[in-house]
Amino acid sequence: MVEASEVRKYLNNISIESITDDVIEIQLELANTKVEENKSESALEQTVEDAILTWAGYLSYLAYATNIERGVGAIPGPMLIHLDMLKAIADEYLGYAMRGETGMAVGPQLYITETVSKRWNRFRYGY
Repeated sequence: MVEASEVRKYLNNISIESITDDVIEIQLELANTKVEENKSESALEQTVEDAILTWAGYLSYLAYATNIERGVGAIPGPMLIHLDMLKAIADEYLGYAMRGETGMAVGPQLYITETVSKRWNRFRYGY
């Protein structure tokens, strides 16, 4: 079972002040439902947990972004890119669970950071 602390770690140890455990728990429930309703019967438990983790991470970060938007009137550009990448990763892992395949081991803080940096440079500087 995926815990709020794992989602926080997945999001590069985002602080409890930024996203409360209550918010993460709600997102975990939603992610669990999404994955459980769509997974293949042949999906490995680790693959299912990875899919739940990545979806809960995306949904939690979306909740955080929504809170920022309420404060400043818009979601900052780099945050939108990060959301896009988190969604792509969540979709990828859900796909593994749906097909009953295994994915790469989730430890994507580095993967996310590298990908977002590259994407931000392409968006901002054209490379």
